[in-house]
Amino acid sequence: MKKNKLLFLSVILNIIMLFIFFWYAITHREEIVQKIVNIRDSATVIMFGDSHTANGKWSVLLSRFDVLRVGYGGFTSDQLKNILIKKVLNHKAKICFIQCSGNDISSTYFSRIDIKKNFVEIIDSLKSHNITPVVQSLFYRYNNPEYNMVVDSLNNLLYHLAAIKNIDYLDINKNISDNKELRKELTTDNIHLNKEGYRIWSDEVKKYLSNKGI
Repeated sequence: MKKNKLLFLSVILNIIMLFIFFWYAITHREEIVQKIVNIRDSATVIMFGDSHTANGKWSVLLSRFDVLRVGYGGFTSDQLKNILIKKVLNHKAKICFIQCSGNDISSTYFSRIDIKKNFVEIIDSLKSHNITPVVQSLFYRYNNPEYNMVVDSLNNLLYHLAAIKNIDYLDINKNISDNKELRKELTTDNIHLNKEGYRIWSDEVKKYLSNKGI
């Protein structure tokens, strides 16, 4: 009788432990995948940028286990350029999606010339390591016309730079904005995307990857 009780308790304990394991794996899937991809150096796709990139659960959003997220909130294009070697170029990825410079606009130390130089260096460095760069549009903000005018100017610069460099430019704004501002229902704070905003963004990335056979 005592053995049966111990066996029963053991089974219950194992079930509880299994439940905890699966709960942790599901709720922390993104973090687990990121660690595995980093350790195994198994990234095919790299999402590279500032807080917009950092806040995305990209392995979940893109439904694949070979995505590395390299995103840092508050980083300018200059700061991202400076971590490129350590965080991106040491991986053997096929493609890198770049989304940055929103923080440059808020800084008094940067100009269009500086931003262009940083993008040129990032693009050229990726190409030299056989990683295909894809430039993504800067995002508008909601209810901030002055900021959005600068975004238009920089996106025009990036569009033409991508053409000169013979790489693709992905215009995410066309699906997340109306009348040249971020759609209110897609943002948490007038700046960053909410869950639905990330779904729309990631759908565009998935479509692009599918068209390229990646």
